[in-house]
Amino acid sequence: MFTLRKQLVLSGIKTATCCSKTSFQREYERGEAPCAGSDNIILDGTGQPMCVIQTVRLQVIRFCEMTSELASKEGEGDLSLEYWKEGHKRYFEREGTYSEEMKLVFEEFELSEIL
Repeated sequence: MFTLRKQLVLSGIKTATCCSKTSFQREYERGEAPCAGSDNIILDGTGQPMCVIQTVRLQVIRFCEMTSELASKEGEGDLSLEYWKEGHKRYFEREGTYSEEMKLVFEEFELSEIL
C-alpha cells in the first residue's frame, strides 16, 4: 500500500488526501495539522523520508458532497467517485466516524521535492 501511494504521489497522480474533521481536529490540537502553504515530509513504508509536499488548499466538505473531480485527485483505484466512496466508507467505518453527512477535511497538495 505504501509503495503504491509513493508511486502515485511521485508520479503526480495523487495530489490530494482527506480525513474526517474529527481526526483533523485531533491533529490540530497536537499542532500537527497542515495548513495552506505548509510543507510536510512524507515517509515511505519503512519510515524513511520520501518527498516534501506543500499544502495548497484545504476545504471542508460532507462525505455525500464529494465530487468526481475531487475523488480523482486522491489517485486511487480507477479514479472514480464510486471507488472513492466504497474505500473511504470502509475506512471511516473502521475509524468510527462514518455517516453520509460527516464532514471531511480535503487537502490538495503539490510535490515540492523528492528526497
